[in-house]
Amino acid sequence: MNYNDKRCKTNSKPFRFHVYGHRRCGGIDHLRGLNSVSSCPWSIEMETDNYRFPNQIARARCRCSSCKSSDRGKCQPIESYIPVVRKYCDIRSLRYEYVPCVEKVPVGCACIPNKPHALGR
Repeated sequence: MNYNDKRCKTNSKPFRFHVYGHRRCGGIDHLRGLNSVSSCPWSIEMETDNYRFPNQIARARCRCSSCKSSDRGKCQPIESYIPVVRKYCDIRSLRYEYVPCVEKVPVGCACIPNKPHALGR
């Protein structure tokens, strides 16, 4: 699998819709899953891209910019890599090619502490 294949980068605009979890930072979820009780809660969106297989992938979206448990950190997505196949149109031959690729997908959110400030001398 070629990770640097330029055909893996696409100009297609995937469609996303909200699936699970409250969308705002202060919102209360009645379903108390890990995504709700974390110091960096997240919601789940479904992304559809008709030029990719699988064409639907669930993606996490951080609900807060800073950690709920501490004011000294910020919420960052936890990302994983998944294999996909991209449908690519070769302009010269006017045929579709199917290219194995890898996509980075956010699967959750975590509190990342701010870097400590260096003491001036």
